[in-house]
Amino acid sequence: MDGGRHVRALRSVALACQEASTATLMPEPILPALCDLIGFDSAGFLWMDLARELDYLPPQDLVPGGDDFRIMSLEDENALWWEHHNSLCCQPRVPDDVPSVLTETDTKSVRQWHACSLYVNLFKPGGDEHLLILRIPGGPGRTFRVLCWRGPGKAFTERDKTDLFLLKPHIEAAYRRGQRMRAVSELTPRQRQLLALVAQGFTNYQIARRLGVEEGTIRAHLYQIYSRLGVSSRTAAVTRSLITVED
Repeated sequence: MDGGRHVRALRSVALACQEASTATLMPEPILPALCDLIGFDSAGFLWMDLARELDYLPPQDLVPGGDDFRIMSLEDENALWWEHHNSLCCQPRVPDDVPSVLTETDTKSVRQWHACSLYVNLFKPGGDEHLLILRIPGGPGRTFRVLCWRGPGKAFTERDKTDLFLLKPHIEAAYRRGQRMRAVSELTPRQRQLLALVAQGFTNYQIARRLGVEEGTIRAHLYQIYSRLGVSSRTAAVTRSLITVED
């Protein structure tokens, strides 16, 4: 890819990250744009909670030019991921607040990689040989990952890793925006009504009078709203909900 086309491809991924996303998934245009830049056979997003050993959001997969497929059940696939993370062939644990971009052989030899259960039972049967991972901190014990696979042949290069790392701020911004959208979408209609009144500048006492409830009830609702939005003040709750709508 020549320099001009390469820059345009980078820009396309950055612009795709700004597209509107749903309450639970990343913007759909990201993976096709990333495929045009890096080139892969399949890719997906994965949300992992290392402490609880589970995916904390549904995986989103894409196979360019075809339909999504699985060679095993989602439960078995997740079990393999966790076996991989808890085995000697796994990537080294990275601190929660440190982003990283790795390939399958950055921390092991090809022979060691081919001995991994994840490769033997999942990647190889699906025709996947090479793996590129962008790992973004998702909170205590959590990581958000962009996974790219290639079949036998050309491995991912240092340039591919650099491109993915350069795009990390844009991909992370899309992920954080999705977090805000998801949090606000989980508010009940009553909580949304209360938050709208807070945004208009009403005090707890005034809101309680308007809604015909005790002031303590309003405080309890606000506490629940703060918890769901991950904030600790009225201003932060209103700001986060407004940013979500505007994004």
